Amino acid sequence: VQLAAAMSVSGRPESSELVDGLLKRDLPPALRSVCLNLRAWQCYLAGDDALRAEADQASLDAITASPDNDSFIDTRGHVLLWNKRWSEAEQHFRRAFKLTKARSTSASAASGLAMICAATNRADEAAEWLARARENDSEHVLVARATAAVEPLRRL
Repeated sequence: VQLAAAMSVSGRPESSELVDGLLKRDLPPALRSVCLNLRAWQCYLAGDDALRAEADQASLDAITASPDNDSFIDTRGHVLLWNKRWSEAEQHFRRAFKLTKARSTSASAASGLAMICAATNRADEAAEWLARARENDSEHVLVARATAAVEPLRRL
């Protein structure tokens, strides 16, 4: 129940408190990996540099426990993007985009790819990935970040 509550308010302060409480418990491995992934996602969304190492370790632990989970792969990609590990991040996003059936995860992975392409001066590819992100879920929180990264390239 706590995990469902934490996931339903992801990105809000109370979510972090719920996940922290869960991670202090002795959880079954599958639930622990979900909590670790959620914690990594929270750190990434917060964007606080002090949380980078925690996000990196949490996402690595989650994906190690469940290497084929499309959501974990996507989260790992975003943490790698945050740490400017472009090549690794791109591999994770492409894999998540290919594996997922969830439109939200597709939008997230496509947004990540748009941001990587923008950061590596691949404007046309960035615009294509941004369009894919919008097609999948135009309201996804990361579509706005991707738009902010890609739009300046369009003006050049």
